Amino acid sequence: MTRRDIIEIILSITIGVILWFFSVTGQIYKVERDIEIVYEGIPDSLTFLEPPLKKIKAEIEADGRALLFMKFFKPKLIFKFNKPKKGKNKIEIKNAFLEVSDFIKIKSIDFKQKFINIKLDIKGEKEVPVSARIKGNPRAGFTVKSKKTETVVKLIGPKTILKNIDSIRTEFVSVEKREKSFEAKAELLKPSEVVKISPETASVYIEIEKISEKEFTNVPYIILKPKNYKVEAEPEKLYVRIKGPESILEKIKKEDIDVIINTLNLTEGEFFIKPKIRLPDKVLISKVEPEAIRVTLKKK
Repeated sequence: MTRRDIIEIILSITIGVILWFFSVTGQIYKVERDIEIVYEGIPDSLTFLEPPLKKIKAEIEADGRALLFMKFFKPKLIFKFNKPKKGKNKIEIKNAFLEVSDFIKIKSIDFKQKFINIKLDIKGEKEVPVSARIKGNPRAGFTVKSKKTETVVKLIGPKTILKNIDSIRTEFVSVEKREKSFEAKAELLKPSEVVKISPETASVYIEIEKISEKEFTNVPYIILKPKNYKVEAEPEKLYVRIKGPESILEKIKKEDIDVIINTLNLTEGEFFIKPKIRLPDKVLISKVEPEAIRVTLKKK
């Protein structure tokens, strides 16, 4: 086979493909497509109260070439509001709203939906603080002392929604295996699709602190006793060891540890009662001696 024969074969195949393409794309087809919706004419004083419809289904009748071009030059449905008002606005969907490139010829289009309802509200602005969120656990022997962000964000959206928003939360910031304080950027969670936030991120400062232990000897306790009973208890005082963040432990004194022995529901006899100990937040009991107090109740 000569070079000329090869060229003629390639040329024949190319012409055949072109003829096939024009034959196929020249036919009329009916297809269902999603048409993007664009809203125009909303005054700056109003905004969407609910997320508006972004696409609408339509049955389009056109030749293959037009349908092919529509994949790259997508038509749009333009809604131009005429004197929109606060509350419900009912819009009739018309073919005249369709915006399509001049070289794309559509034979017919039938929208599956004939009307849409758009709810508008007065646009407002509001500044709110940011609440940081964390996940995970620091390295063993460490704890999260604090999490904070000084960012204040501006919200822009419908007043009906803004009045119920007092703060914005961040995405979770991981403290997994951390042993040192750190700062991180976190995305902010939008309270609603129709509310804009600025800025969209916040700097979160996480303070990590070492966990320590502290012990107290001769810790007194209070006995809650029933009427008409005499109560004897021993030992008179306890040994208590607690653990928690260093900054909290250094401020705790013996007087801050509340120990209670509850005998209110007991009758005459001898009992061993575990003391109930109340401690500040983030502080835990590490050890108590003895673990139970011997209590003897006698009627007066």
